[in-house]
Amino acid sequence: MLFSKKTPQKGKRKQQVNETSENWLVRSLFRPFTLLWLALITAIVVLVPRIYEKLPDITAQNRYQLTRANIYLQDRPDWVPAHFLNSVLAKQTIPESVLEPELAQTISTWFRNEPWVKKVNAVRISYPPAATVELTFREPVAVVELEGRLHPIDADAVILPREDFSPATLERFPILQPSKVPPPLYEGIVWDDDVIKKGAVLANQLKPYWKQFDFVAIRALPKTEAHSLSENQDYDPAFEILSASGSVIIWGRSPNSTHPGELAFDEKIRRLIAYQERFQGFAQPNGPYEIDITHWTDISRRVLTEAATHPERNHRR
Repeated sequence: MLFSKKTPQKGKRKQQVNETSENWLVRSLFRPFTLLWLALITAIVVLVPRIYEKLPDITAQNRYQLTRANIYLQDRPDWVPAHFLNSVLAKQTIPESVLEPELAQTISTWFRNEPWVKKVNAVRISYPPAATVELTFREPVAVVELEGRLHPIDADAVILPREDFSPATLERFPILQPSKVPPPLYEGIVWDDDVIKKGAVLANQLKPYWKQFDFVAIRALPKTEAHSLSENQDYDPAFEILSASGSVIIWGRSPNSTHPGELAFDEKIRRLIAYQERFQGFAQPNGPYEIDITHWTDISRRVLTEAATHPERNHRR
């Protein structure tokens, strides 16, 4: 009997708790402050999208519009053609507003694959509407002679746009020869030839001394028998340098060579400077000579029977 009396009391208490909870919820929801917030939230959800639709599109306003005339190239070097920027922009659709998302990234992609561009350093968007592009450009260091044509390359052996050079300008660069590998199909691609790649490094390092020594061409020496027999061995060509006087400098390997016993680049330059000062050039007194600076202890030379100037340079000398 005790058990039967307690059961109804528990049910009654549970009903009272539920009624109390419902009353508290009703009292909380229908307070003025709560109703005000609910009304405000509802108004925001309903009205804000409609108000946004009625707002004017500021990106279409003239004061935010970006034009070709407002895109600038920072510090274009002399060797890059003056029309470079206009040529790039002519191939692109200019975004209408500087407020466009990812605008800097979009402009960056325009320049990233240009043959003249080594790296896109920065694109800065500013107001009044303008975009300033900062690039690292490739610099021509030599021309590769192949089948009577001169192809300009940079220090990484990347082929540059030939049409951007006048014939007279191309002739000012050292000629690099020979190459049996055809040039890449597209400009801005590395010329995949060991002679070209290592010769480009040498031409770049010799650039400050080219006029001083009056050099005209860099020529790879024929492959040795050991290189010819070893197909899997990386080819590390040796070079000779032709001077305008007809003398030939046996230079050795490229500055980045790890060949054992190769003299350092600076040591070779010191030897050439000392030789030039002593004999007042590379063909005096009874040259032209073949001058070998690759020995560890001294320089050797022998008289050449014929001048070794490059035939295509003779008309300028």
